[in-house]
Amino acid sequence: MAKRRSSARVNAATASRQPRPLARFALIAAAFAFAGCGPAHEPRPVAEFVVDRSLGASRLGPAVRVAEHFARAYVAHAYLRHPPRLPEVSAGVADELAIAAARVPSPRRALRPRLLALSLRPQSPMALSASVRVGDGRFAPFSVGFSVKRTAGRWRVVAISLPE
Repeated sequence: MAKRRSSARVNAATASRQPRPLARFALIAAAFAFAGCGPAHEPRPVAEFVVDRSLGASRLGPAVRVAEHFARAYVAHAYLRHPPRLPEVSAGVADELAIAAARVPSPRRALRPRLLALSLRPQSPMALSASVRVGDGRFAPFSVGFSVKRTAGRWRVVAISLPE
């Protein structure tokens, strides 16, 4: 009977030293992360919004939404040969986007561009300038600048600066 007690004590002592399954998983996950084997995706976009309180920033809320919506739509369709008409754009901007779509190099057509950053800067209570940084994981990222203004009672993208 003495043997049973001692083996029970040994098993209890051994069990208390072994990591629990959840703790073991956490240790393994941390080891992979530190070894550089973590997720290979890029971080989520970082939006920067610089506000000058004298410009009536509360009135720019709809402009910010238009800029964010346009930036996401632009990035989703940046490499397409015939992109759809993007939301809240003037006719001139739509024409420039169509011309730029024809100039996209063929190696980029199969890639999926991602929004890396969006920078918004109020210019006046009726205007906002923005810059979107686009990356695809293979080629160098590029930036596109655009302006959002309130015209005819609506916020619209009225100018764009595309890469050559």
